Amino acid sequence: MKKLLLAGLCCAGLTAPALAETHVHSASCNHQWSDYQGAITAEDLALPIQSFSSGGLTFVLNDLGGVGPNSQALAGFQMAAGMFSNLFVDPITIRLDVQFAALGAGILGSTGSTTNTINYTGLRSVLQADISSGTDIAAVGTLGAGPISFVTNEPPVSGPIDTRTRFLDNNNSFDNNNININTAQVKALGLTPVYAANNPGQRDGSISFSTAFTWDFDPTDGITLGSFDFVGVAAHEIGHALGFRSGVDLADINGLPGDTTPARGLGAIAWGTVHDLWRYGTFDGQFVRDWGVNTPSCYSLDSASCLYLMSTGRLNGDGRQASHWKDNLPNVTPIGLMDPSVARNLQLFFTQADIRAFDAMGYDLRDTSGAVPEPATWAMLIIGFGFVGSAMRRRTAAAA
Repeated sequence: MKKLLLAGLCCAGLTAPALAETHVHSASCNHQWSDYQGAITAEDLALPIQSFSSGGLTFVLNDLGGVGPNSQALAGFQMAAGMFSNLFVDPITIRLDVQFAALGAGILGSTGSTTNTINYTGLRSVLQADISSGTDIAAVGTLGAGPISFVTNEPPVSGPIDTRTRFLDNNNSFDNNNININTAQVKALGLTPVYAANNPGQRDGSISFSTAFTWDFDPTDGITLGSFDFVGVAAHEIGHALGFRSGVDLADINGLPGDTTPARGLGAIAWGTVHDLWRYGTFDGQFVRDWGVNTPSCYSLDSASCLYLMSTGRLNGDGRQASHWKDNLPNVTPIGLMDPSVARNLQLFFTQADIRAFDAMGYDLRDTSGAVPEPATWAMLIIGFGFVGSAMRRRTAAAA
């Protein structure tokens, strides 16, 4: 069965965060809502282990354990970063802490994101100014003047979040006028992010990989039998740090019936993400922006048709965090790199779905046609990124 073959790509063992006066707060270990603004440690003040680019996005990695110079893991991270740098040309630098650590059962990797709050009207304006592709034109065309409305599981006046009920939120409160945005996206849109005083290194995210699995760090010659594709999983986690996230996960872990101490307070915070602006579903017979848990959710660039299905919540939904495409069934090709699970022996690739999503949320494609490289081309892309040869482990066994 599939559950015996797969491991979650991100933190799947969440509990509801500590709540003050039963109001919503960010989850402490969920990659979507773990804002990297923690206490300063010695590692936080360390020099970056590597700065590299391929003429597009530049990534600076800071090793917190296991990803040091000349390591296979560093070379794998460079390959993963190269996948983004070769696709997107934004002249920005993204700083990430990277490490190996003991994670929860079945969790391959976990990502914390540094985020800001941005006014919706201002966000709409900078997205309009950033149009550089057909995807951008379509995506921005769905963004009407604020305030925005959307489906939510929180009652409009009183009562906790309850994922068994749905309401249309159009009451012009804080969450109708403000959006949660990753600092990496802020940079991509030409703005200056704000970092907390206790994040002196101005990290944009923190990625952890499990020490409990066997990794294949070089996918250019296939994936070793019984191993997981480190480069593909690293690219997946980088994708979360770049903004492939959903606020639906915050509602999920704070809502009934899965959380026995449910909260409310979504209306007072920016919980919907930039990516959520194109998350749609059916409510009262209408196809509308839908941030509800456990409801069939679609990624739509025209607010009329469903392009790709989305996961609906780990606790109260389909068992997968909403910050992903819908999990593929056994023997079904994944929608994209941002699938919530991966099997051993499987190499991961970007698809048209992934590229459209990152393009729409603010990153500029090198090839504005949006063409997806053939799988055979990926090897040339990631090898061409550099810093690969000496650190890579070569194999003669064929991949399963």
